[in-house]
Amino acid sequence: MKNEKDFLQIDIEEITSIEVAKEEKQAVIRHILQKPVKVFRLPKWVVAALIAIGISSVGIMSISTVASKLPIVEQFLSYFSKDEQLSRFADNSSIVATTSVSNGITMKVEDALYDGNLVSLSFSLESEQPLDNLLFMENLPKLAGHEDGSDGGFKFKKINEDTYIGFLTITLNNTTPSPSSIELTWEPGSFLDINRNTLASGDWNFSIELNKIQGNELTVNQTISLNPHELVIDYLSFTKYATVIYFSGDLDFATEIVTLDITDNLGNHYEEAPTTTMKVTDKYSTGTVVINDFNSSATSIFITPTIHTTGVKWEKIEKKQLETVEIHLNEYNSQK
Repeated sequence: MKNEKDFLQIDIEEITSIEVAKEEKQAVIRHILQKPVKVFRLPKWVVAALIAIGISSVGIMSISTVASKLPIVEQFLSYFSKDEQLSRFADNSSIVATTSVSNGITMKVEDALYDGNLVSLSFSLESEQPLDNLLFMENLPKLAGHEDGSDGGFKFKKINEDTYIGFLTITLNNTTPSPSSIELTWEPGSFLDINRNTLASGDWNFSIELNKIQGNELTVNQTISLNPHELVIDYLSFTKYATVIYFSGDLDFATEIVTLDITDNLGNHYEEAPTTTMKVTDKYSTGTVVINDFNSSATSIFITPTIHTTGVKWEKIEKKQLETVEIHLNEYNSQK
């Protein structure tokens, strides 16, 4: 197809389903979601592509009206009882309770957390008029010192006809030790439906300073090479909220994606932990793997990178698996 307009004219019902390996599907998804700049805005053709393959980077579900007065994160937990990230957020976040009102719509940031690698917060949106099919927001928060070095995602839940609750997480692309605190500013701008139609807009404005929760870092600097590729596992970060693996490597951002398969010596396989890469130059990227349910009793982890390579039109994906490396966690465990 020639351009995104051609794509949008496709009848999704006429698309023939094909079986693909899980790794290939993840590679396609990551290609769609990767953006060198302005990572928080998804164009319309990306939305259509996500729908066509049955996957969305944000979750939404209409549920029956409830008269719940629970804090936002507890309401999320009532819907996602097995969500490890939300459970750890509830245990470690700080109360913010700051409100901004614009155009008859009240936004409230209730809880927030910063662990040096991730920033997460819970919020609510209450309107005097119904908000139907809310799916996207125009802007995610900006973090001082990380304007072009972070990536994020969010999800909404509708709890009654005029109220949504939300949860968002931003991953920092750290190249230096993280500061002990971070300043967050947020002007959401507009909230949109699946067709990018504006459902609500306003001048909401939040400014929050967050202190870092306690954690440890383990410097690794281990190289994994397979001509012509070279990846470096830079370091690991451990907090009560999440374990984050940071890496970098010589990747062609237009045609190559890397995924990291993570296991530990106890037999745990962290297959739900996403690999995210960010463009530094056309031929060099940095990336992270965020693990929300890491077993703290593990004494070593095993990392197996796979390079997914294709042409610029992404017709066919070729996979090249690099060697598995073992990283011993004795130094980290001795600090706990």
